[in-house]
Order: sequence, then structure tokens, then C-alpha cells
Amino acid sequence: MASRDGLFKAAGIIAFVSIVSKLLGFARETSLAAVFGATYATDAYLVGQTIPMLVFAAVGAALGNTFIPVFSQVRQDRGREAAFRMASSVINATIVLSLGCVAVGEAFAGPLARLVAPGFQGPVHALTVTMSRVMFPMVLFQGLSGILTGMLQTEGNFAVPALVSLAFNAVLIASILGLGPMFGIGAVAAGTVAAVAAQAIFQVPALVRLGYRWEPVLDLRDPGLRRIGALVGPVLVATAVGQLGLVVDRVLASSLAEGSVAALNYGNRLMGLVPGIFGLAIVTVMYPTLADFAAARDFARFGRAFAEAAKMINFILVPVAVGMAVLRVPLVRLAFERGAFDARATEATAWALLFFCVGVGVFTLRDMANRAFFALQDTTTPMIVGAASVGINIVANLLLVGPLKHGGLALGTSLAGVFGVGILLWRLRERVRTLATTAAPGTTAPAAMTASTAMTATTPMIAATAPAAASPTGTLSVEAATAVAETGAAEAAIAGAARSVAIPQAPAAPASPAQPNVDAPCLTGGADTLGLSGGSAPRQRAAVFAAAQLDQTETGSPPGIGGRAILSSLWRVVLASAVMGVLVQLSYPALEARVPGGGIPAQAVRLFGAVAVGIVSYAALVWVLRVPEARLVVDTACKVLQRATALARRHRVPIRI
Repeated sequence: MASRDGLFKAAGIIAFVSIVSKLLGFARETSLAAVFGATYATDAYLVGQTIPMLVFAAVGAALGNTFIPVFSQVRQDRGREAAFRMASSVINATIVLSLGCVAVGEAFAGPLARLVAPGFQGPVHALTVTMSRVMFPMVLFQGLSGILTGMLQTEGNFAVPALVSLAFNAVLIASILGLGPMFGIGAVAAGTVAAVAAQAIFQVPALVRLGYRWEPVLDLRDPGLRRIGALVGPVLVATAVGQLGLVVDRVLASSLAEGSVAALNYGNRLMGLVPGIFGLAIVTVMYPTLADFAAARDFARFGRAFAEAAKMINFILVPVAVGMAVLRVPLVRLAFERGAFDARATEATAWALLFFCVGVGVFTLRDMANRAFFALQDTTTPMIVGAASVGINIVANLLLVGPLKHGGLALGTSLAGVFGVGILLWRLRERVRTLATTAAPGTTAPAAMTASTAMTATTPMIAATAPAAASPTGTLSVEAATAVAETGAAEAAIAGAARSVAIPQAPAAPASPAQPNVDAPCLTGGADTLGLSGGSAPRQRAAVFAAAQLDQTETGSPPGIGGRAILSSLWRVVLASAVMGVLVQLSYPALEARVPGGGIPAQAVRLFGAVAVGIVSYAALVWVLRVPEARLVVDTACKVLQRATALARRHRVPIRI
């Protein structure tokens, strides 16, 4: 399992690659527009691409989300070889199902094209059917890519899966610019299949280096394969229900003023820009870690890892939400206002963006909570909460669309997200506490080995005291806990745990006291972690129990998801963001006065100047308010700078400041 610094380093890599990928995606769209323009050939290509995407995109996402926790569980319980063998069964099952899906899609491409684009007639319909048939094989590679990505991320390799988007865009841009002018839009369709295939092929060498070898096996009785099959269904239902909310938004918006649907679409795209880079990076790297902790039944660390992720999401996205709300008009103007997109469209989109900003951090936190449930191999709870959220969304839309127009639809979506994340966090806390309670007593699995090095150092004192003070009934007495408590504050916490439970004494005579292993890592299993492998059974069980109950004794409650820590960080982040928003609001008019003009360069200077004011003020405020994540970000940045400097010196690259 990766360290916290390693996880945030991986998140930084993913965020950087996401930025580059979005730039390449923009280059891809401009290349397509430059070569083919806004013609019926482009329409046929885009709709033909949509059909296989709709058929299998949800299935591919469901496979990826459910594969990681099951793969981690099999690796934990049965070993790496068994996990790899199970992965081969999943890959082969995906190939079989995908080929069947491709066959159906090829046979029914015509009716599907009619369903998706009923307005297409004549040559454009025929070309759409052809494009769809050319691109249906990418269904196979989408499924395979999701599974390979899950394997690599579970093994701690985040760089290669992050780079597949670059391979996709590079291959597609090459097909557009290199083959499109000579062979037409059909070459672009074939290039799209090749680009999706490149995503899967690009990951194969990394898996080979990890020791994976594909096997021609399809064991339908494999419990891992059967478990994935059972988990996929609720994810698909949740995806379908989520699309229902989008349909309702479009239906209600279509009855409003012209351009309302487009304003919602553009506002939603801007709202998701930063979460799609930084929020997605955090969720991506934390999901395999949560799956590992769940597989090891280490629910104390599971809760702490989730809390770390939630706090970092709030730390990054709450100020982004405030900044986007304050700068919504200049942001929309710089992004879209040109050509047919006039000032009225800017105001309409900014109105939608104002209410979408409520959900900037909420939607990412909801995704993180969903992944936490997936890591626990529970896909039913997210499905039920998702369905309830859609119901809340529809009711809120009907209530708000009158007074707020399309802004009410955006606010309804955000409020449904707030409702969903609140219910998910509440249910997740209860689930983790229940699992931690059932996993802790008497276990010697790594789930119990969650104590820190300081905790490890104190356990020999319990080991030495418990046998001497054990009561005649064979239980650890209050006197034993009191004797330990006299040694210091840390032991007092352990004594509190000892008071709440009776630990049976084995009939065997106690062995000689073992020497403490104070340098033992927290995640190694068995009594050796505590340096007590040579001691008696009661001493070992006492130490194991004390380690498992560390979180409970520190907080006075069973292990959960760090709700108090999240709220303690959140109020500071909200306060810093609010003050930052006021400063940005005051600084923008001053920037307008100093940099007048309506051109794109002037707009960019003003907007980025205001963003710089926001970043500097927020950084200063979170440091003054002692937000823990601020120190983590600074420490991580310093380490990255040190490594970059060391690398430059190693290669004798001059650094000029």
C-alpha cells in the first residue's frame, strides 16, 4: 500500500496528465473541425460514435469500478497468482460478452441509428449506419482497457493508466490529419477504433513487468468472477437512473427561453472542469487504497484514508467553487463569448454556473463516497441513494424552475448532490463502524494491526502487566489497566480499552517476556508486529485487542470515517474561501480599470490576475488558520522540488532562478 506522500504524488501526476489530455482533446476537436467542418459527414461520425458508446460505456465503467475491490480481495485472501488467474477469467468473459455485443450492434446498426438520430434521412442516415458499424468493435477494447486499468491501479501503478488518454488523443489526431484528407471520414472512424485499442495495448507491457501472464481460462465457478457479476447489476441500474435526471433537466429546460438547454450544458462543462482534473485524480488514486484496506479488513485505516481524501477534496474544490461563482461572468465570456455566442448567452450561462458551483466539491465527494462503498463490495447502497437523489432532483426542479428558470434546474441538481452525499456519508460511517466492531475482537489479521509505532512501543507494558494482574476468573482486571495507566498518557488510552472488555486467559503458563519490536511497520500481520510473538496467548490477545481499538480509545467512539476531522478542516476551508471570495470580488474591478478592453488578451489578463489574487490570499489564509492540508501540500511541493533539483544536478542541468 502506497504512503500518503506517494498517493498525493500519484494524484499530481494524474492531474498533470489530465490537463495535457484536455489540451490534446481540444486539439482533436479543432483538427476535426479544420478537416471536415460542420458537415453531414461530421454529424454522421459523431452520432455513429455515440451508439457504441451508449451501448457499452456504462458497462465498461461498471466493470472497472467493481473489478478493483474484488481483485484486491482475491489477492489478499488467495495470493497474487490466484488474483491474476481470476483476472484472466474476467478478461475472457469480457471478450465473449463484448463480441456478442458487437455482433448485435452490427446487425441492428440501422434501427439504432434511427433511435438515436430520428431526424437523419437519406445519405446522412446511411453514412451514420456505416460509421456505427465501423466503430462498434471499440466496445471490446473499452471493456479490456477498464480491467487492465484496474489491475495496474491496484498494484500501485497510476502513471501508465493516466497516460492512456494521451495515446488515445495522439492516435486519433494522427488519423484525422494524416488519413482524413485522403480517405475521408471513414478513416477517422477506423482511427477511433485504433485509438481505443491503443488504450488497452498501451497498458499490457506494464502488466507483463508486474508478472501477469494471460491464461486462456474461463472459470465460471470462480467466486471472484461470480462476485463481479453480482456487483455489476446495481451499478448499471444506478447509471441508468442517473441518466433519467439528465433527461428531466432537458425536458424542463426545453420549455424555457431559447438557449436554456445550451446554457445548462455550457455551465455544467465549466463546473466540471477543475473537478475533472484534480478531484478525479484524488478519487482515482484513493480507490485502490480503500479497496486494499477493505480486503485486509483494516477498517480503521479505511476510515482514515477516506477522511484524508475528503479533506483534500474540500481543500481544493471549495475555494474553486467560490472563485468560479465570483468570476462566473468573465470566465464564461473568456471561454465562449465569440461568434454566435453573444452577451445574452454569457449571462444565461453564468446564471446556470452560479448554481452549479454549489456542487463543485459535492459531486466529487459523492463520487468518492460511492467508490468507498464499491471498495466494501457494496453496490446496492449507492444505487438506492442515487435513485433517491434523482427523485429529490426532480422535485427540486419542479419547485425551482418557475422562480429561477434554468438556474433552478442547476440548483436542483446541486441540492440533489448535497442530499446524496449526506446520506452516503452517514451510511458509510455506520457501515465502517459495524465492520470495524465485528472485525476487531480476537483477530490477528492485518485489520487489527493499525497501531502506530508509538503504540507498538507501549504494548510490552501491557504484556508484562496483564498476567500479573489477571483476575482469578481469567479476565483482564481494572487493576491491570490502572497499573498500566500509571506509566503515562498513552498507556491510559489503552487501559480504557482494556476496561471495556474481558480477554480470556489461556491455561498454558506464560512464557518469558518478549522484547519489543518498536521498529515494526504498522501493516505487518500477526503478533510479531507488536513484538510479542514469543509471549503467552493472553498477552498476545491483549496487545492485538489494544491495537485494534486504538481509534476507539482516541476518539471515544468506534472507528468511522473521520467526521470530526473532516468538519474541523471544512469550517476553516469555508472561512478562508469566503474571505478569498470577497478579496477577489474587490480586486476584479481594479483589474478592469488597469487593463481595459474587450479583446481576449485583456480578458485573460484580468481573469488570471483575479485568480492569482485568490490563490495567494487563500494560501495565506489556510496557513494562518492552520488547515492541516496546507502543510501537506507545502511538504509535498518541497519534496517534488528537491527531487527535481537532485535530478537536474545528476544530469548537470543548470537551474536559473
